[in-house]
Amino acid sequence: VLAFYLTRPAIDVIIPGAKRAEQVIENIKAADIVLSDDEIQYIDELFPIED
Repeated sequence: VLAFYLTRPAIDVIIPGAKRAEQVIENIKAADIVLSDDEIQYIDELFPIED
């Protein structure tokens, strides 16, 4: 989810929650995930933004 949010130009800040050190590490790893254009399009289709 965080990797997808990082592809959204309209989202300026992502504040993920974490209660354990392992969760912080997983959140940081999201910055290394590169989603393909097809993956981003698929997610966009699952969760369309309504005007």
